[in-house]
Amino acid sequence: MNEELLNLALAITQQFGPERAKKREERLKKAKPDIASAEATLLFEKCDEIESIAYQLAEKVRDKEITMGQFSKKLRESYPELNEARLSKTVSQAMYFSLK
Repeated sequence: MNEELLNLALAITQQFGPERAKKREERLKKAKPDIASAEATLLFEKCDEIESIAYQLAEKVRDKEITMGQFSKKLRESYPELNEARLSKTVSQAMYFSLK
């Protein structure tokens, strides 16, 4: 899986505001017009997996079972293809939603 595309797909998945009302696939296609639908589907499945794991880890931080450092380390080890910006955003969003 292409790391650049995965990080882009995850950024699209994590968008807030008016853009979020549009389908992720449409937003990805706008940024990368040549992407195949099957590839977009695989990317977003991976994004959903990453977010699911991140939320599980965030709940463990919330419940004081692990530290923030352990959370980041586990997510980095599980998904080394994430760039620093995506890793940070994923951790932040997961913590935000776990505390709501």
